[in-house]
Amino acid sequence: MYATAHFDGERINIEHRIYAVTPNGDRQYIDPSKDLKIDFWRYERRFARPLRDRKLDRIRPILGMVVERYPTFTELQVEDYPLIITRQGPRKAQRQVIAAISRAEVEEALK
Repeated sequence: MYATAHFDGERINIEHRIYAVTPNGDRQYIDPSKDLKIDFWRYERRFARPLRDRKLDRIRPILGMVVERYPTFTELQVEDYPLIITRQGPRKAQRQVIAAISRAEVEEALK
């Protein structure tokens, strides 16, 4: 019912972004509305978080769409977009890749 308390210096993930990495190392942003035809909340709750947590069996239909849209990707990367709580208010923190899922893992989940 109530939000969890946050404290000075705490890092909070406010959003995730998924990138399809190509064989030459380029990262292509998987856009929720253009690539997957879903809104931000479905992208975040029904794709990004399960992908981050490697619960690939829960997102098979979306993974199929990703494979269709990015047929040559070698890896999916989940990047966070965090804020740091400070006494002066929230400030942006450096983004980082928090999960990397190989093409083989995706193919296995789609079987």
